[in-house]
Amino acid sequence: MISSTWGLLALLGGGSSLAIVLAHKTKFGAKLGYVLCAQLLGIVLVNLNIVPASSSISAVITGYFVPFAVVLLLFFSDIRQILKVGPKLLIAFVAMCVLTSAICIVCAKVFFIGKVESAHLYGMLTADYVGNMQTLALMASNLGIDDNLVVAISAAQTIAFALYSILTFKICEFKFVKKGFVSYRNLGKTDISLTETYDKYSDDESAHIIPVQPNEIAVLFGCALGTIYVGNLLAELTGIYAMLFYVIIAVLLANFTKISKYKINDTIGTWMFNIYMVYLGTCAKFSVLAGIDIKIIIGTMVVTFGSLALLMLFVKLFKLPVEYAILSSMAGIGGPISTPPLAKNYGWEELVMPGLLLGILGNVVGGYFGIGVYNLLMSIL
Repeated sequence: MISSTWGLLALLGGGSSLAIVLAHKTKFGAKLGYVLCAQLLGIVLVNLNIVPASSSISAVITGYFVPFAVVLLLFFSDIRQILKVGPKLLIAFVAMCVLTSAICIVCAKVFFIGKVESAHLYGMLTADYVGNMQTLALMASNLGIDDNLVVAISAAQTIAFALYSILTFKICEFKFVKKGFVSYRNLGKTDISLTETYDKYSDDESAHIIPVQPNEIAVLFGCALGTIYVGNLLAELTGIYAMLFYVIIAVLLANFTKISKYKINDTIGTWMFNIYMVYLGTCAKFSVLAGIDIKIIIGTMVVTFGSLALLMLFVKLFKLPVEYAILSSMAGIGGPISTPPLAKNYGWEELVMPGLLLGILGNVVGGYFGIGVYNLLMSIL
């Protein structure tokens, strides 16, 4: 098994490159897409014991590669387009918080494992799926939840999220989604089908060739690194989430300088984000499920996919864009670092910054929803 940092980086980086090549050079790869190819490569690597399911490399990927890719992608953002999606996207996010809490309460009754255990389990899941794993860990610490239960839910959630991410990165290509839901790009137009929108994006993405200019790479890398440094410096001084600062700085640079004209940043950002997708695949170590109570596994899966299904039903009934449902769901379950790859995958340039902000908002409110569900379950179970 390869466990050294450079060995793992070589495999993850090579896996990202291979996935992109497969998606552009082979028929089966084109059907799967480079994101799904990357995730499947990661799943194969971890289940063949070539790489470990968890290692220090996660800090490198999420702490360095993802922020760098986020900033590169934000250099494309148009603040006028961002402002247009605000209110309805926020409605979808609030609906996600409420529906996630509701399905956790139902699952606590259906997959009952004891009053305290069920309250702890589904309170943690609510905190996790509104505010991601950081919120779950904080809640577990504050409530003094048994370590064995925390380990079990973390393992089940990791597998569930790997499978969930595979679904969300392909779901807009399903016929029932293309034909049956409103797209944010077509609001106010007669034709509300997603089919033409995403087919056109897919064709354009695979066809163009970008000339590489050394001076553009130098400017982009310098600005990206400087943006992240200033963002982290401000975070240290204020105690506020670093990503919030460098998102704002990157958007300002995109709208008040010429940096948005440097198209090579999209290509580099894609490769970096795809490293993160290979890494997500390596989290899906199926053998870890063997020692976990089947009710915990099933309950976690139901909450994971059921919350997305309910949210899509909500936007369908109220004629909100389906992209808002998928992005809000990912912001809660995956957190802010998971929304930019999703937006990049579908070409939702206007939704990169809003998705990041939703993920940060989830971090803020996730704990409150988790504690609320826990207290309610303690009173009704």
